[in-house]
Amino acid sequence: QAPPATSLNSAFAHGLPPRRAPSSVAVAAPAGRCRTRRGTTTVETDVVKPRNRTPLWTLKVTQMLLFAANVCLIRFITVYYHDLGLSRKLMGILLVLMPTMSFLGGLFWSVIVDRSGSYRGVLTTTSLLGVTTIFGYLLPQAATSLPL
Repeated sequence: QAPPATSLNSAFAHGLPPRRAPSSVAVAAPAGRCRTRRGTTTVETDVVKPRNRTPLWTLKVTQMLLFAANVCLIRFITVYYHDLGLSRKLMGILLVLMPTMSFLGGLFWSVIVDRSGSYRGVLTTTSLLGVTTIFGYLLPQAATSLPL
């Protein structure tokens, strides 16, 4: 005869290893149903299906493409600074500030991710804030330079 559904095989069938404790040790009941069978404790938990979310790799690829675009544009930033009439010393200071702020920002956001525990949420939020900031600076300039 097959064992009942509440046996030790039940937890194994759901991909969970059975939790066993000696009969002399008190075991706190976990969330869910708990049944005892001859000195062992069987834990039945409800299987929680993951929510349908955007895969993390898509966010990472988006971040990589944003950094790649930044690397392509940074090669011409000195020409832009020269057109603005900045001195070489000021250009050097601005060019050193960019990677320094990127490094310090990475440290800051890694602390935020560690404390919140939500890598996906922080990555999405910072990407959206970055794109919004860039468009906020570009739209007024584009509106004055395009003949509409």
